[in-house]
Amino acid sequence: MIRYPGWALFTLTFAAIALVACVQCGFNARALMYSHAEIVEWLPHVFTADESEALRHAQIENARTARKWEWAAEWTYHIGIVCLAVGIGLVLIPMGRSGENIPRWLAAISVVLGGVVQWCYYVRGWCKDKEARKQWSVANPKPS
Repeated sequence: MIRYPGWALFTLTFAAIALVACVQCGFNARALMYSHAEIVEWLPHVFTADESEALRHAQIENARTARKWEWAAEWTYHIGIVCLAVGIGLVLIPMGRSGENIPRWLAAISVVLGGVVQWCYYVRGWCKDKEARKQWSVANPKPS
């Protein structure tokens, strides 16, 4: 028996949606991230200076868009993990009196605490990376 079946199903469904969205965002990000070597491999001819410059600007713009998809993948991943932890925690909450209440409470608290730690770890890393993201934007200005 589950104490909060509606909320458990809601958070587990949301976790599944977020984790699938994470995969989709990662797929979109990867499609836009490529190196100069890959361009040369795809288009094996000698480029004029204008073509090289146009490809460089396109690569920077694609990298900018890819970074947004990557950011979305990061957020959906961490949201999915936290929702998964909350959903599992809701399933584990004991209902009524039983000799199994203590282990179920410990399991529920542990999984939710793990989700909170995951979220804190992500926010900490995001804050640390904020300066690096700013420096990248300055080093790669938007082409005019």
